[in-house]
Formats: sequence, C-alpha cells, structure tokens
Amino acid sequence: MAWITPITDRSAADIAAQNSKAFWNVADWVRVYNNAQETNAKLASEFGASITLDTLATPTTTTIQNITEMNVIPKNIELMRSWVVNNTVFYPAELDTEIKDDYSAGQSETAPNYVNVNRWENHLYLMYNLTYDYTYIITQDDDFVVSQDDDYLVMQ
Repeated sequence: MAWITPITDRSAADIAAQNSKAFWNVADWVRVYNNAQETNAKLASEFGASITLDTLATPTTTTIQNITEMNVIPKNIELMRSWVVNNTVFYPAELDTEIKDDYSAGQSETAPNYVNVNRWENHLYLMYNLTYDYTYIITQDDDFVVSQDDDYLVMQ
C-alpha cells in the first residue's frame, strides 16, 4: 500500500457536530496503521533505521479491537518517534512530544481523544517527510555548517 493522506485537523467542533472526523472507524485504523508501516519503511531506507513494529490483523467492520491491539498503533508511532529524536540531528520540534501508548480498558480509564489522534497522524506525517538531504560542511574554523536548498544553519 502507499502513503495515505492523514487527517490532522480534527477539532472540538467536529466532535460537537458529530461529523466524520468525530469518529475513529475502520478506515482511520487502516490509514494510520498503513502510514506507520510506510513511515517505518521510509525511515529504514532514508536513515538505515531498524525498528521492529508490532503487527495487527487488518480490521474489518465485524471485528472489535481489544485494548492491547488498540495500543499497537500509538506504540509503533512512539517507537519511531523515539528513534528519530535519538538518532537524527534535525527533526521538527513537534516530535519532542511523546505519544501515550499505554491506554487501559474500562469506563473510568482515559481513552485517546481527537488531540491524541491528530498527534499520531501528525507525527507520522512529519517522520514520513523527514529527509536525509542535508549537505554537511566542516570549515577550517571547525564551524559546523548545514546546507539545504541554499539555506544555511551555522552551529559553533
């Protein structure tokens, strides 16, 4: 499967209106799970990352995921996020925010909300679009210069 455009703009207004963004359904599950697999493959090809993700059976409208299965998606995203922040030099600051991946079953427990799900999809988008196309130059003064598209960042 190929990368599927994520939904990152769910809002409280969507919840109040009970529109399509207010619900987590099979299409959302498949999109986010697929995009996690695509992101992992891209991190492997761009950066040489070796991240083992948990796998899931493809959900259908007749299957109901248990809490362990539900936690697989945020857990996989957190594994990749953690790898990126610990193994790359330049990454979007949003990736400093950890992904909660230990939800529990029960009416009194906290469930993922639209903010959490937006973060899952946004983190995947940012990591998928992270590239290794910087040019590194060490000057005679030992300044570290990074160039991308003629924009320079000098670190001294």
